Amino acid sequence: RAVVSAVQAEILRLMAEGLSNAGIAQRRGTTLRAAEASVQRTLQALGIESDPHLNSRVLAVRMWQAGQVTVR
Repeated sequence: RAVVSAVQAEILRLMAEGLSNAGIAQRRGTTLRAAEASVQRTLQALGIESDPHLNSRVLAVRMWQAGQVTVR
């Protein structure tokens, strides 16, 4: 079971809505660079490593929707 911060949970929720990094940045009122960094930190917190054969965002959203993520 992965543990994420409240901000990382928000990032997961926005990814689950289908938002791109640009969409996440706009919704949160941050820069694209800040959103990209937040997404990367969220994926790291979930233990998802980069793999050219897998879509990291899809894996993260599936974990979120399956209740495999705890918000601290």
